[in-house]
Amino acid sequence: MTQDLLIAEPEAAHRSRARRAAVGRLTRRTMLPVLTAVALLAVWEVSVNVAGLRPVVLPAPSAILQTMWVQRELLIANAIPTTLETIGGFVLSVVLGGLLGILLTYSTVARDSLYPNVILFQLLPKVAVAPLFMLWLGIGWESRLAISLFIAFFPIVISTVSGLNATDPAILRLCDSLTATRAQVFFKVRLPYSLPFLFNGMKISMTLDRPNSVVDRRCSRWGSPFMEISSGMVTCCSTCSAEIPGHCVMICT
Repeated sequence: MTQDLLIAEPEAAHRSRARRAAVGRLTRRTMLPVLTAVALLAVWEVSVNVAGLRPVVLPAPSAILQTMWVQRELLIANAIPTTLETIGGFVLSVVLGGLLGILLTYSTVARDSLYPNVILFQLLPKVAVAPLFMLWLGIGWESRLAISLFIAFFPIVISTVSGLNATDPAILRLCDSLTATRAQVFFKVRLPYSLPFLFNGMKISMTLDRPNSVVDRRCSRWGSPFMEISSGMVTCCSTCSAEIPGHCVMICT
């Protein structure tokens, strides 16, 4: 009995230390970015006030937050459709881009004929293509969804192809020696290997997709009051005034 207690005590102490270490890591990963952001905002506020910068040059964070609170209804009303369009285009890009990436991986003819064109289309300036989608699909949600899909599509395709081709050849030879089917190789070997690449492509797609939805929303609703939201910028625009941070506020976050 005593020996069991002596063995249990070090195990309990080890679990307690591991639990405290896990809590410490989680706290550090959570609080450090928050504290850094707060410090940057404080430096921004003090710098604007000390330098005496006009709001049209660089508004202070306090003025930005005040304007956002005043315009909160307009902000929420325009944030919902923009977010839905972005998510819809992103989901479609993951599905369609992933399917095309699988086709390019398994078909030599498709890869030789389509992959160079995929790379070429990715080089097109996306903002220049936006008016074409508006001419084809109108200025409603259809054109914004199509542009969102167009932006997020290519990183998904390229990351899927790279991930599926990154599978260890030794494991593929082992699967062949075990007479595994192509479906088994895909779902149990190639797909798990490609997930890190696919997740990186998804992060890139979402980063590119969000600001582009804002640009398209600006083009399709030019001339009416609206609020634009993106991962890098929030803009509240009005038709008649450019006062900052009154009727036109740009927030760089």
